[in-house]
Amino acid sequence: MTNCLVIGAGIVGMTTALKLAENGKNVTILDCKNKGQASNNAGGILFPLSPWNDSKFMQELCISGHDEYNKLFLRLSGDKKKSINFTKSNILIFGKNLISASKWYRNNNFVEIEYNDGRISNKEENIITNHKEFITIKDINLVDPRKLSEFLHKELKNKNASFIQMKVEDLNLFLKQPENNKYDYIIVSAGAWSNEVLNDKKVFLKPIKGQTMLFRTNKKIISNTLLFDDLYIIPRGDNKFLIGSTLEDVGFDESISNEAKSIFDHALSKLFSPSIKILEKEYFFGFRPFANQKPYICKSKNNERVIYNFGHYRYGILTAIASAKIVDSMVS
Repeated sequence: MTNCLVIGAGIVGMTTALKLAENGKNVTILDCKNKGQASNNAGGILFPLSPWNDSKFMQELCISGHDEYNKLFLRLSGDKKKSINFTKSNILIFGKNLISASKWYRNNNFVEIEYNDGRISNKEENIITNHKEFITIKDINLVDPRKLSEFLHKELKNKNASFIQMKVEDLNLFLKQPENNKYDYIIVSAGAWSNEVLNDKKVFLKPIKGQTMLFRTNKKIISNTLLFDDLYIIPRGDNKFLIGSTLEDVGFDESISNEAKSIFDHALSKLFSPSIKILEKEYFFGFRPFANQKPYICKSKNNERVIYNFGHYRYGILTAIASAKIVDSMVS
């Protein structure tokens, strides 16, 4: 039996491990328990937020990922979908990216789109901006990323996959240890930390910190998910909403910046009536792996046993299944 080691227990790593296990591979997952893992701090919108800024490869991977999740949700039982907080939501796009979005979706017809000429307040009465045009994207998949991680962990356990809590600081030294010769393939899926594992100067990868805020209001303020300028707002139930996300090139700085707080506060005051009272706020951050437009989903040029699967930036969860299928095709 083919033995595979997956380094990284985020959603990309676990989805890759699950695909390998489903196809008969013996799988071990190394979980580094890094603080700020992007999988635990994402919005869970299974849809590309600004694909017009991405490479053709990434656009195609996102569309493939969208299709793969549709297939998955058709197979999952109601209880399993409930366990990951699976829901469908319309997304309303308005603000500075409206023209780019309109052009891109006209040329990439994989979801149902509606173009609206009336005020967005006709659709969401608590919005006070004067935007007179917006796009409605219908029936987009949403999940709770933390619940999805728990689901993947259980599915892997059911497939007899092994989890080991361990940090690999130098893959070359790791591979020289005789006990690691048992692995036929090593898949590096450690997200923003992947090049810390590889220590390869030819691999360009850096962390981009994304910050989000979960807030609770005195009443329900929206029914749809909003994409306003570069921010999203997602209803979470119980008058809770998630707003995200900022993008900061600050390395692995774990602090919650005042700049991010200011961006969120300004956006909320611009969007909603002063009668809306914010009762609670909670901030989160995650480090996204940025790799110059195109992620690394390929074999290492230095070692045929090593496969890369990282660098998905803002689309790790969306593209996880599609990426896993590519990796699986490389494993004999």
